[in-house]
Amino acid sequence: MGELSYTKIPIAELKQRNERAGHYFFSKETTRFFRSRYPENAYTADKKKAYFITSEQREDDSPRLYSIRVYNLETDNVKTIGETQEHPTRDSAWRTIRDLLAEDSKGV
Repeated sequence: MGELSYTKIPIAELKQRNERAGHYFFSKETTRFFRSRYPENAYTADKKKAYFITSEQREDDSPRLYSIRVYNLETDNVKTIGETQEHPTRDSAWRTIRDLLAEDSKGV
């Protein structure tokens, strides 16, 4: 299998686009409510969608768990891949994103 090819997109750019489109995924209120954290970058292999990992912590004494998100670069919507907080570690979520990027790059 060849080397995985993808492009980084800064999360700051996606936040701006999402807000301009009238969506609230990255709003301060949403982020605070879900105790969300975002990475610096999202990753795309097909220029149609970009994947990134979020982490959320429901309560002070609960563990921080990880979710895979997909940003639609055409509509500026964000959706969850799988279940919210499905991954117990960032590494687990990253492995899934690498698989998704590999699948997307086959169609390019």
